[in-house]
Amino acid sequence: MLRWLLLILLLCNALLFLWYAQREQTATASSAFSQDQVTRLRLLHELSGGEVVRPLQLECYQVGVFATENEAGQAAQLLAPIAMAVAQFPAPEEVVGYQLAVEIPSQAQAQRELLDRLAIAGWVPQTRQGRFLLGPFTGNRARAEAAVEQRALKEGLGLNSELQPVMQPGTGVLLEVEVSAGTEIGLAPSQLLLRGWPGIKIEKKLCSGLAQSQSDQ
Repeated sequence: MLRWLLLILLLCNALLFLWYAQREQTATASSAFSQDQVTRLRLLHELSGGEVVRPLQLECYQVGVFATENEAGQAAQLLAPIAMAVAQFPAPEEVVGYQLAVEIPSQAQAQRELLDRLAIAGWVPQTRQGRFLLGPFTGNRARAEAAVEQRALKEGLGLNSELQPVMQPGTGVLLEVEVSAGTEIGLAPSQLLLRGWPGIKIEKKLCSGLAQSQSDQ
């Protein structure tokens, strides 16, 4: 009988020791988990508060000129695999010639004298915004011819004039394509564009901010 009591007592002690060991293990694990959470929170706080997130560096290409917005849209689809963003915008104004602008004197008598001097040189000028306009000079040598006439007016009549470009609205549509820095519009996309639109120009330009994300369009 005494032997059974001793065995039962030993078994109870063993069970009590096992229960205590499991409790300590659970408490240790819980403490470690809590400490890990505190550490993670601290690290996240440090990242959000101290680390500066650098924006993605972009480069831009100008592609065009396309005759219509529909053609520009088709080209944009060809460039979609490498484009971060794309925008369509009207082609800029074009220089179609040059003209000389001469300030109009405030006195009526001086104006008549100036018109007489210009007539001697063979000019019947237009009047716009307080200036006499001589021209336009057009063709491949327009700028050079305008510069020659400008010197002749200065040397022959003592007149100062300003050389101005003559502009007209552009025709067609351009694409601005944003790509990540270091990405180029390679040979394959270029060939596809040139196959569809012979003579198209692909030029690296400063980003204007016109482009929008492909997903926003």
